[in-house]
This record gives sequence, C-alpha cells and structure tokens, in this order.
Amino acid sequence: MFGAMAAVVAPDSHRTRTLIVGLSSVPGPFDPAVARTAEQMVPVLRVYQRLLRRDQSPDLALRWRRTDVAGEWLFELDPAARFGDGGPVTAEAVVFSLNRAREFGRGASSDLVDSLAEVAAVSAHRVRIRFVQDQPRNLSILATHAASIVDPRIASRGGHNETSAWLASRSEGSGPYRLRGSQPGATQILERNPAWAGSPVWFEQIVFRSIPDPTLRFLALERGEVDFAVMAPGQALARLRRTPGISIEAGPVLAFQSLGFNLERSSFSDARLRRAIAQAIDTAAIVQHIRSGHASTFQGPLAPGMIGYDRSLYDIRYDPAAARTQAHVLLDREIRASLIYPGVSPETDTVVQYLQAVLAPLRIRVRLERLSIAAYIDRMTRGAYDLVLQSWVSPRDDASGILDFWFNPQRVGVDNPARYRDSETWRLIQRADATLDELERARLHRQIALRVNQALPYIYLQQTHVAHGLRNDIQGYAFDPGVPLEIPIDRMRRA
Repeated sequence: MFGAMAAVVAPDSHRTRTLIVGLSSVPGPFDPAVARTAEQMVPVLRVYQRLLRRDQSPDLALRWRRTDVAGEWLFELDPAARFGDGGPVTAEAVVFSLNRAREFGRGASSDLVDSLAEVAAVSAHRVRIRFVQDQPRNLSILATHAASIVDPRIASRGGHNETSAWLASRSEGSGPYRLRGSQPGATQILERNPAWAGSPVWFEQIVFRSIPDPTLRFLALERGEVDFAVMAPGQALARLRRTPGISIEAGPVLAFQSLGFNLERSSFSDARLRRAIAQAIDTAAIVQHIRSGHASTFQGPLAPGMIGYDRSLYDIRYDPAAARTQAHVLLDREIRASLIYPGVSPETDTVVQYLQAVLAPLRIRVRLERLSIAAYIDRMTRGAYDLVLQSWVSPRDDASGILDFWFNPQRVGVDNPARYRDSETWRLIQRADATLDELERARLHRQIALRVNQALPYIYLQQTHVAHGLRNDIQGYAFDPGVPLEIPIDRMRRA
C-alpha cells in the first residue's frame, strides 16, 4: 500500500529528486499564526521565512541593531526576497504578519502578544520593532514559527477565519518551497518556489505522509518507501540500528512528559494527596521498562543546563508504602477520576495504564480516555478532565519558555493544563524574565522551582529522547535537540 502511494506522488523517473518523509501524526493547521507547535507546521516550515533563524543568523533580515530607544530594534530586510508569486517581501509584509499573529493571540502567537509593543515600517525594507521590555529572549521569539512572514495580500480573502482556511491548503510564504497540494490527514506535497533567491535547494519535491503507527512508519523506511521517518519507538531502536541501509539520529531534547492535575476540580485540590500520588509513581521504571532507557528522569520544572537548575528542589522519592498510607488518611472512600491523553503511540498507552494501576491502591479509580489530537486539545481548552498526561516540546531553549508554558495564569488550557494560578509565582517569573543579571535570574528560578514543587500542579515523569531514522543515501541532516521535529529539507540531498 505504501509503495503504491509513493509511486503516485513520486514516479521512479523523479524519485531521486523527491524526498519522502513519514510523520507520526496528522499535521496542521498550516497557518503559522494559529499552529500551537512546530510539529503541526513541519510540512510548511520551509515554506515561510522569519526575520532570523533560531541560531540568530540572518533569514529575511540581513542585519539588525538596537536603537537608542529602550527595547527597540531596527531590521533591514533582504531586497531580493520574493513570495511564491514573485511579489517582493516588504516591511509592510512584516508589519502585517506580526500584527496578524498578535491579533490571533493564541498558541505560539501568545508570545508575540506578550512581548511586542509596536511593529512599524520605516521604509520599504526597514522595520522597527519595539518590545515591551528588554529581555534575553526577545530575538529568539522572532525566530519561532508564529513569527513567519506571510504575503499580506491574503487579507483580500476576508477575516482571520477565512485567511486561515486559505492557508490550510495553499502557501503564501517566501521560503525555498511552496505547497503544491494537500490531502487532509494523508499527504502534503511541496515543490520548489520558482521565485526563491536564496541558496539553491537540491530536492525538487518533498512529500510528507502521515503514518501514525510507528511500526508501519519504520517498516516503510526499511523498505525504502520513505526516506526519512520521525519518532522511532524506543523498543525498536536496538534493532533499527542494526538494520542495513538506514541510520538513526537521536538524543535528549527539550520535550517533557508530565501528569497534570486539574486544580479547578476538587478531587485533587489537596497538595498532600498530589504528593502521595507522586510518591506512588516509579519514574525510573517508566524510563527503563517502558521507554527502554531512551528517556531520562526529570526533576523539573527546569531542564539540566538552564540557569538556576537544581534537581534537589524536586524532592519526590519513590515510596509506594508511604504514598498508600497518606492517601488512605486523606481519602475515606474511593474517588473516580478521568485521565485524558493523546492516542499517539503504544508507549503512551503503556504509561497511562501504569498510572492507572499504581493509583488504584491509593483509592483512586482512573478512567482512561484515549483521544485524537483535536479532541485532546478541545478537552484541555475546556478543562473537561481530572488528570491529563501531557507531552510537549518547548519551542525555545530558555527557562522562561518552560516556566511561562506551565505556570502562566493567563494561559490555562493547552498551555498550563493544571490550570495553576498563583500570583506570586507569576510575579517571580516575570521578574526573572525581565532581568539581564544571570545571578539574579538563577536565584529567582530556584525560588520559582521551590514554590511550584511544593504545590505540585504537575508530576514530572520523563524528559524525552527523540530518535529519527533516514536512509543512508540522505545527506545534510543533523539532529538538533533544540528543534528536534524540524527537518532542514532545504539543506538535504541524496548521495
């Protein structure tokens, strides 16, 4: 079946110049102002450009500098940049795109709402951006997918809903590729952007295919029906590394799995019960036996290497006997709770089944609800759950992104699924975000970690290791732990 589909989109005569990628989930929406994660945008990340790249090298902007005004920067655009129809990328396009994302104000675009005070065109190819305040992360926000520059002529399609619908099956960017066709839930096809003025790209066509079952996805890789497959299952990595013709690229990333409590509901309002549940969970066993060692235990909320990280501030120790004793003191009868989770992999199924089993002796009967991604996001948005298994990839490699995601009281829902609202924690996060003094920032981060780990709105289960597979004749790919789900198709080629 896979081979037949590949043949339709990439006849043998063109197969050399076609890259076929197997994805783990159905991507979309493709509107950069709406998509919550880079994973949703994978097929079209190279359709759009941003002012600068994640490593703060030039993309649309050739150069930039601070002005004499606090928080203000001046960006000079590449005058050769063109949208797919040949129209120039101007300062007005940057103003339109960033303001449009701010107006949506949800998902990754919320960073732009919080951080940008003003975006203005100075001339045809010069843009002035003023941030709310000077922060270490300001420029990195302009490298996120939410800050992608789209052709302002899409405004002629109508309001935000109409333009998002338009972008679902068409691309309006200035990157090296453009979207040629999209079959919802199945296949997306990119072709070279004829107006691209940057470095030449090698592949003429990129085909993205959704293959949610990891066994089938990597079987397609072994058979040569796809060239690149994302998210290898941990249990299969040893065998895959021995398989002729393919290579595995892997490493720890800023991706985390946690168990969140809906603090708007009374069942888990007592922090002592949340601590007892944490003591009942053997996170080392999850890493070793469910993830086959391809993950790490995680003493959050900060990741190792971040300013202020101190694993001792998460003082939970596995002690099932103490957990049961404490739970029985607090619960005089059995309680029932729903646990929602995304049905994306057998490993995820096994994790929630383990959680269900270890909570039963604590007089907590858990009902598991395996949901599609769309239903999962809807339930988190509405707060329709007692417990949530959350897996997410941080869009930025700085502490402020993680702390803002989990604990911002203005973002309860998909962000902050524990629905944690603590004004003092939020005040400390804002202070840490604003200071340029690293010692002071480290002190504030430790204070935040101590405070939230006493409250325990989340139980940190694991820090994920991600592994991708590719055919040996594919060159130019290097695993980047900062953006593990981005595929640099514009830098790749076939040997």
